[in-house]
Amino acid sequence: KIDKSIYENLINTIHKNIDSLHDYYKLKKDILKLDELHIYDIHTPLIKLEKQEYLFEEGKTLVLDTVGVLGDDYKEIVEKAFKEKWVDIYNNKGKRTGAYSSGSYETVPYILLNYENEINDVFTLIHELGHSLHNYLSIQNNPNNTYSYSIFEAEVASTVNELLLAKNML
Repeated sequence: KIDKSIYENLINTIHKNIDSLHDYYKLKKDILKLDELHIYDIHTPLIKLEKQEYLFEEGKTLVLDTVGVLGDDYKEIVEKAFKEKWVDIYNNKGKRTGAYSSGSYETVPYILLNYENEINDVFTLIHELGHSLHNYLSIQNNPNNTYSYSIFEAEVASTVNELLLAKNML
């Protein structure tokens, strides 16, 4: 139920900017001295970064600082998520790998993380919080029969959160 103009704008924007991505991949191929760039090569780092530890409390502070730009109401819900323990933080015996946000109309959303004190974990936390807050706000503002949304829509809040974190860190 997304307006066709939004979809068309997305496609047009991608087409207008795809050359930048191609240029980046060509540069990456040249720097890595590859004859051919494969999909698995795009995740190869170009520079070695010094590993920095982000304890969960530090990640949480960074997340709260980042979401402040979305307004007090949004930040308060993120604080509520931490206070009410919506997040299962660390690895545990028998716990699935990866990270997930899940819930139902009758519950708050819960996040399963496998936080290992790396910057990627902070990005995963803020990404999954985007899903959880999207779900939470959808439930708060819609009846049970209309609160759900497409996977396309589901990725908007989580991706925006990640971009805001990256901007905040820069």
